[in-house]
Amino acid sequence: MKKKLILFLAVFVCCTSNSSTYAYDECVKLTLSPGDYKKWLNDEVDLSRYSELIKKCLDEEIKFSIDEFTNNIETGSTVIVTTTTTTVPPKTTTTLSYQNYPTYSETAIEAYLEILNRSYELIPIWERTNIKIELLGNPSPIQRDTFNYVIGDLNRIIPEKTFQLVENSGDIKIYFGKFSTWGNAIDRQTYPLTEIIRWNFFYSTGTAGRFFDVVNIWIHNQFEYKDLDSFNTVDDLTIETCAIYDIRDSLASSLLIITKLDFVEYGQGVFSPTTCNPSSTAFSALDEELLMMHYDQRLKNSTSINALIEKVRLLSK
Repeated sequence: MKKKLILFLAVFVCCTSNSSTYAYDECVKLTLSPGDYKKWLNDEVDLSRYSELIKKCLDEEIKFSIDEFTNNIETGSTVIVTTTTTTVPPKTTTTLSYQNYPTYSETAIEAYLEILNRSYELIPIWERTNIKIELLGNPSPIQRDTFNYVIGDLNRIIPEKTFQLVENSGDIKIYFGKFSTWGNAIDRQTYPLTEIIRWNFFYSTGTAGRFFDVVNIWIHNQFEYKDLDSFNTVDDLTIETCAIYDIRDSLASSLLIITKLDFVEYGQGVFSPTTCNPSSTAFSALDEELLMMHYDQRLKNSTSINALIEKVRLLSK
């Protein structure tokens, strides 16, 4: 059965006015979060995923209010209705509450449900709002510069969180250099480091599952790639793009750690890779949607995989 997407769990009503209440930029402002609206003013946000909602605003098929969001997902409801009636003679206007949430493609919802269905426990998330990223070791200039772009992407994709580079005391510590020197740069605690495992995760536990506490990541310095058997015959441009790709892969995995998806079914991305992807140094559309969905406020406070799956299914109707 073909799934229908709920757009922000909103209830739409027809309006009687023949002229639009809102100008185009006002509808954009009402549709986007404050942070994304500022990014749109700087040409940093693509409005294609919001085009239908913006059109409904311009056509006055929806009214907006600033009412607080009421979470009805727990009860199985698929709509949120908070009605206030204001009488202005000679007519009455009814305003329905509206909460700004993203929409997701059917492919992204199916991919996230696949991830959940093969998980034995809730997948960790970052509970804290401000997530600090610390660079250790000897990253190349390109690797260091890459973080400015990737962190900018993460702040756009997950507006509920703030990501920033820090000089010390990072929540995510990324070490560039030889594996043999990685252990000296981080607190290994009780977990052994192996060259097969490039990530070292530590968690805290709450009523709604596990939360990331500290993540340690090891990445080759860009100039060490040539020493690897799989890279000793490739050109410098391929090494450079793979070094950038590995940074995106590692940071994405520190936010959403999963067994990778099938790239044949879902296309090439950090969550559905073949190997290093020299054809692109950007997140795929699916990568962005999965990160966005994992930190969607509507999915918070789930106490089991089954409860979370039911919430995700509501997003697709």
